[in-house]
Amino acid sequence: MNKNKGISSLVWDMTNLFSNQIVRFILSIYLARLLEPREFGVVGMAMVYITISNLIMGFGFSASIVNKDSPKETELSTIFYLNLAFGLVFSVLGFFGSPYIGEFYGDELVGEVFQVLSLIIFLKSLSIVQNALLIKAIDFKAISIIQMVVNIITAILGIFLAYLGYGVWSLVIMNITREFLYTVSVWMYSKWKPLFYFNLSIIKDYLNYGKNVFLSAMITGLSNNLDTLLIGKFTNATSLGFYTRSRSFEALINNFTGRSLGKVLFPIISKEKDPVKIDKIYWSVFKKVVIIVFLLLGILYSVGEELFIVLFTEKWRESIPIFKILIIGSFYQPLNAIFKSFIKGIGNSKMLLKSDILKTLLLLITFIPLFWGNITIFLWLFITHHFLAIIYNFFVIGKFSKVSFLKSILFFLTIMVITFLTGLLIFYMGEYFSFGMFTGLFLKSLTFGFIFLLLIFIFFNEEVNEIKEIIKGII
Repeated sequence: MNKNKGISSLVWDMTNLFSNQIVRFILSIYLARLLEPREFGVVGMAMVYITISNLIMGFGFSASIVNKDSPKETELSTIFYLNLAFGLVFSVLGFFGSPYIGEFYGDELVGEVFQVLSLIIFLKSLSIVQNALLIKAIDFKAISIIQMVVNIITAILGIFLAYLGYGVWSLVIMNITREFLYTVSVWMYSKWKPLFYFNLSIIKDYLNYGKNVFLSAMITGLSNNLDTLLIGKFTNATSLGFYTRSRSFEALINNFTGRSLGKVLFPIISKEKDPVKIDKIYWSVFKKVVIIVFLLLGILYSVGEELFIVLFTEKWRESIPIFKILIIGSFYQPLNAIFKSFIKGIGNSKMLLKSDILKTLLLLITFIPLFWGNITIFLWLFITHHFLAIIYNFFVIGKFSKVSFLKSILFFLTIMVITFLTGLLIFYMGEYFSFGMFTGLFLKSLTFGFIFLLLIFIFFNEEVNEIKEIIKGII
């Protein structure tokens, strides 16, 4: 594996994420001011089925293509047409089944929104193979440029439609347009085009590897969307709107860290055959992710109240307590993404499936309070699950590498303690001094970042220098 190509891909992907997050951040500010929490909740309810359908449709083929040494044209064509058939079936089912979705939530508007959004499933099926081949080639430059352009165009469209008073439909049209433009762009760029060939018997290897990845993705997808489904069912669209707004900020941490590094890490480890080098790559990525995650986590927690009021106005105040709890556990998704990339990269999809089954069974317990509409108790159980799941990940990594459980847990806890102590100092600073919203947002962020990075530099100088190199590459 060419190290420069890996670093270049990481820089491009993180540049893509950074620019897209800026666009989406600006978009979220405008839309949150123009639209009501209920409208965000309605789209959130409808998107649950879309997300699950996309997982079923893919059947782990994308990961199988990336993991396969030399995919044949006939194999890729067969996978393409199979995905296309799944996409068409699920889109049609979604279109005609939309009244039942509205009936389930007790909200006719959810069914109407869902009916239109079901088109996304078919559009997604058209680009799965091309996207997987770009990832396999570690061509994140192309993916990044396409996504950046598409997101800017659709963000402008969404804001314009919301300003004209299209309400919830501005979100619907924006989501469909984004998927359409991305699919068209990938088709135009990709050199691969499907043959008129279909033979299920020749993709057995893809099915054997992909079935475990698929089941793992399904389990994770269902568990990740069950909270949205239950909150929408047992509370209302407005409560769900407050919840999804809080989760969107938590997603910032995942997108800036684990999503990017994990996505690049999987094809790199898949190509690498030396176990010693694989361990070295994993440990290097793991340390960087932990540091960046807790830096972002600490800043966002410290300025949570100021952030919501300044950006989204008082009408979103109910999101603040939810956000404060969620952000504590925001380390989970990035670290879990790194864990999954490692396990998939070494080809052990069975272990991946076993791990996800165990973690999901534990996660299901946390959803029990939602049947009574109690979001607060659910959130604290949710955070507890995240801590236990990450400890389990460290244990599994220790079995398949030289990175011991003790080594992982000590580094993780050290960074956590640094974050807690820095956050405590910021809290007392806020209690002692009286800041306005804008002043508090600026000073607390700056102070937390300075103290945290100073402590990290003292104890982990090498990791800080490596992160600086990545940031220089992005700039």
